[in-house]
Amino acid sequence: MGLAKDKEIDNLEERYLSRVAPNIRPELRVIDEEGTKLKLSGREYVIGLDERGAEFDTMKLCDKVGELFQKTEGSIVFLIGNSCGFPERVRGNFNLSMRLSALTFPHRLARLLLIEQLYRIDTVMRGISYHH
Repeated sequence: MGLAKDKEIDNLEERYLSRVAPNIRPELRVIDEEGTKLKLSGREYVIGLDERGAEFDTMKLCDKVGELFQKTEGSIVFLIGNSCGFPERVRGNFNLSMRLSALTFPHRLARLLLIEQLYRIDTVMRGISYHH
């Protein structure tokens, strides 16, 4: 299916990101095989999307993200593992480990699901009718 090269995924990501308020724009990074390209200043709050992480429903994630945006001085960074997950040394940088689901997704699809959830969280926080 060519998911990694699928322009439709790019278009959906862009559509959701364009709707998200500027104050709810965390960094989204996909980690390389060794985690060697991970550069952090130490001020970020790092959330790793990991199959071993805690699972949140949308409203609990909304509460957590809202709390983080109020308390965190640096940026909020969501890390998405590659096809092999995360090297252990990358996991050591997580402030929070969470999973989107007990199911396994390709990282491009996981990124899209995360972006949609961030949009959903933004609408809840702004009182816009989207989440039921």
